[in-house]
Amino acid sequence: METYIRKLKRRISLIRVWLLITVLFILNQQFNFIGIRLTPANHDVASFQLGLILGIEFLAVATMMRYIKALKGTTSIELLYNQEHDERQQLIRQKSGMPMLMITSTLLLVAGVIAGYFNATVFLTLVIAGILQLSIGALIKLFYMKTY
Repeated sequence: METYIRKLKRRISLIRVWLLITVLFILNQQFNFIGIRLTPANHDVASFQLGLILGIEFLAVATMMRYIKALKGTTSIELLYNQEHDERQQLIRQKSGMPMLMITSTLLLVAGVIAGYFNATVFLTLVIAGILQLSIGALIKLFYMKTY
């Protein structure tokens, strides 16, 4: 269990680094601290980028809070450990291709946010592809949860 606690603490640290980087990125975009003014292709892209980044931030904060809450008690750590290491859930995730699907979808969304500074069409294409990929993966996972 000690290795799992260290793993949770490492995850919390990574989430904090991610939150710091994105907050600095948003603040630089809004207030131009660094002096490099990156402006998105148009205003609609800028607002959608900000909303997408903030949505990812809220999910990261919720995940971090769940980990912090689990670290406070032994029963909650055990519940979280059992949830993550449940063989049925692992089979469902594996069948639906979730580990790699999450990575590629996240990369598509991040690439879309970056591409939004250069071209609105590429931004929309990458973001729609990432969201569609996540939606299809969720539907497949739901299907396997009902059948297994």
